[in-house]
Amino acid sequence: MKFALCLIRQIPIVSLLSMAIAAPLSAAPVVTDLSEHAVAITANFAGSDILLFGATQGEKDVIVIVQGPRQPRTIRRQERNVGIWMNGESVTFDQVPSYYAMAATRDIDSLLSADVLESFGAGEEHLVITAAADTDPAIDITPYREALIRNMRRLDLYSQKPAKVKILGNALFRVSLHFPTNVPVGEYKVRILLVTDNKVVSTGSMRLDVGKSGIEASVYDFAHRYSALYGIVALIIAVAAGWGASAIFRKA
Repeated sequence: MKFALCLIRQIPIVSLLSMAIAAPLSAAPVVTDLSEHAVAITANFAGSDILLFGATQGEKDVIVIVQGPRQPRTIRRQERNVGIWMNGESVTFDQVPSYYAMAATRDIDSLLSADVLESFGAGEEHLVITAAADTDPAIDITPYREALIRNMRRLDLYSQKPAKVKILGNALFRVSLHFPTNVPVGEYKVRILLVTDNKVVSTGSMRLDVGKSGIEASVYDFAHRYSALYGIVALIIAVAAGWGASAIFRKA
């Protein structure tokens, strides 16, 4: 039974220290930023690495959670019938993160309790992924949810193993966040949790925009604004390409 479905900018340590010193004492004890606040997908896009760096006022553990825009996803069970694999029962999930990655200084299960991890959506098993309202209540959605996560891992859109947050001294930290070639466009949320004595003592969040650029952006925008016309143009181009190739082979 089967289920279907950049360059890192270096940040001087001195600047981080100055940021931490400049922060007022009443502010949250975390200063963070990204080396880039946008990922531009061009025709030769081969993935991107963004550096997240920060400073804490004291030695603490750090958890980083990155989520992409939420989208509906449908998982279909494939059943073998008379020697042929065919689509069977399906479940549609609402508001599924199109991208999910984590990083931490240590194993998150040793940092926070399961209840706290679930409240922050930290870890794939704690992600809130609910089935659509019209789903048959008799269906056990657990294997479908597991298949969804497996498929997202296979697409390199979910990272099974959290990246390592490196601590520099007692107050500075950094981690490289990887975005693959097939990363979905949209607004991403980067959330930072500071943990001390198995408690979240401070949180912060940043926005990261992923979008197409250059000719890729023009084609993407045209396809979404004028989908019917885009389909006609694509069909004409395909027919013309086929006719041209046929003419060349006839002459040869």
